[in-house]
Amino acid sequence: MFRVSPRVEIIFGKFKMDTEIEYTAAQYGTDGNDLKVISGSTNKINNIHFLFTTTFSFLKNPNQFLL
Repeated sequence: MFRVSPRVEIIFGKFKMDTEIEYTAAQYGTDGNDLKVISGSTNKINNIHFLFTTTFSFLKNPNQFLL
């Protein structure tokens, strides 16, 4: 299984917009008596997830908590 999720963040004073695209992929299959996956029985699955957020901060300095 692996996951890739680049993010872009834009800050305009106390207003912040974020966008993120996440791609996740994994494989699963049928296990045998020895709990190992049987050869040729694997299936690949993947998912693309889009996220967009907006934030308004009421702090005097909204960037003071950013690392």
